[in-house]
Amino acid sequence: ALSQEYLKYINSQTWARKRSRALERAGYKCQVCNDDRHLEVHHRTYERLGKERVMDLTVLCRECHHYFHELKKSRKLGPQKNRLRRRGGKGPAARRRKAKLITADSGN
Repeated sequence: ALSQEYLKYINSQTWARKRSRALERAGYKCQVCNDDRHLEVHHRTYERLGKERVMDLTVLCRECHHYFHELKKSRKLGPQKNRLRRRGGKGPAARRRKAKLITADSGN
């Protein structure tokens, strides 16, 4: 369940501007598979919700975003910081084959 605070923020003009800047920085393409359809902006951390840093946001297509969350659940990563390595290619098979989940110690 999403918190009321999160839902209010995601529907705000502030988020719309940050989302737009993230999409622009990513060249309006998924940062995993380079697809340019159904783009979503993924929060890599919620620690700074409303005050996100550039690196807190990753642009993903709907399929890669779903795949990322399924992979995260299956690996039970807990509080570790997650990063998707940028890869080329398109389509579901390419996403499954090329998406790499990298865990790193959080040290911001």
